[in-house]
Amino acid sequence: MAEDKAMESVEAEVLDDSNIVKLKKPLADGRTEIVLNFDKLTGAALIMCERKTRQMDKTLTFAAGTIIYSAQLAAVAAGMPYADLLKLPAPDFSAVLAATQRFLGGMEE
Repeated sequence: MAEDKAMESVEAEVLDDSNIVKLKKPLADGRTEIVLNFDKLTGAALIMCERKTRQMDKTLTFAAGTIIYSAQLAAVAAGMPYADLLKLPAPDFSAVLAATQRFLGGMEE
């Protein structure tokens, strides 16, 4: 019976690798990756990001399609300040935005 317990398999939670961005340069806190948890976002978070984007550029007619909106959303999904996200080197920043765009594209299905 003890042998049966030892043989039981335990299913691990599988993370979507496309939402984990491996950084070329570590963050100031030493992290080498950014995990974008889009599942934790709510409609209110999306609207908040859109409002912040419009505040930054009042000339926008479609804020949700901008790089600013994507960056705002990525910061919320990553649980990090927007200003810290902007400090990422361009390749890392672009990778985070690409993952965010994939998420946003999937919302349209």
